[in-house]
Amino acid sequence: MKRGFTLIEVLVVVLIIGILSAVALPNYQKALAKSRAMEGVIQGRALVDAIQRYQLESGEANTTDIDNLDIGLSDKWVWSGYVWAYRPKIEGIYFEVREYNTGRVSLWCVASNSSDLAQYVCKSVGEKEPSEIRENTKYYKVYDPK
Repeated sequence: MKRGFTLIEVLVVVLIIGILSAVALPNYQKALAKSRAMEGVIQGRALVDAIQRYQLESGEANTTDIDNLDIGLSDKWVWSGYVWAYRPKIEGIYFEVREYNTGRVSLWCVASNSSDLAQYVCKSVGEKEPSEIRENTKYYKVYDPK
């Protein structure tokens, strides 16, 4: 009597594993992208709060020098001339902290129109619909303390 599996049994097992991985992989990629984006959200909220504390202490509306703030951020946050910007390791997405002349500060998630994953991530960490649409990008408000 021979022991072992038939070719059909092995093929059925391989087919089941293939189907399970085809279902699980996209969900895994979305979860990974969302977790990477959360680093930007957490640091962005901290940056907004630090800017507001700086404004209260100094009386100035804006700061372009991170050394003026009472927090340490990763080197991924850069002053781009009019906003603080952060790019996580997700193609088609970045975060920006805007400082307005009125002293208001807000955090935005910016997604490329060509990236469904970037739009999914921005919707999951911010508003469900974009507040602004410019050329090839959609802007989702994440944090806007009043």
